[in-house]
Amino acid sequence: MILLPQKVAYRGTLTGLRISAIDGTAFLDNCAALVPYADGSHLVEIYDASGRMLRGYLSAAGTGETLGSDALSGWDLTAPWETSDATVVDVNTFSATAAAGYVHKTSVMTSGALYKGSFDSSQASGTSSFRDGNFRLMFSDGTVGGYATASSVRVVVQSNAIANVDISVMQIQKVLAPSTSGATIVSAKGGATENFQYKNASFTYNAASYYCLIRKAR
Repeated sequence: MILLPQKVAYRGTLTGLRISAIDGTAFLDNCAALVPYADGSHLVEIYDASGRMLRGYLSAAGTGETLGSDALSGWDLTAPWETSDATVVDVNTFSATAAAGYVHKTSVMTSGALYKGSFDSSQASGTSSFRDGNFRLMFSDGTVGGYATASSVRVVVQSNAIANVDISVMQIQKVLAPSTSGATIVSAKGGATENFQYKNASFTYNAASYYCLIRKAR
């Protein structure tokens, strides 16, 4: 018997796509165009600009965004925060002694998880940003309720100038479930395990847009 190619049900470029890629809590959000295919029998492939891919089955439409607790609640730079080309001044201020100086803390995030966060600071010159341990930008200075997928467990606050950085807002909450504009992902047709079937280890998260392809599974 010759199997015909799976019919393409949807193809298009999505901007602002949010991705949770950790095993057990895999989902897509901010992708209303994909929700009609969330029936457990449609396979979605997500491609970054270099052609690297995530693949899984769209399982169920989201019923409402769910957030975990603030992973940085009660943060204090004088507690176990480490420094690089920087010194801690007080509980919410550090002095960058070189451009790209930073403070960092380990074992805060889960790599591959989606986070909702806010970050704001002030400094006499330059600006600062909230990054993960691979120095990939998560939240720019002044972000309120932004979304980003972490690629490491460590958090970094980095200055781009020699200056004192006074942090006023720093909050991150893991997104545990998608909104009604998203859908959960499972690894097998009609399955219940919220994993991607395939994840390229070098896939680029937090890109401005992705090409998506959906096929009806046999």
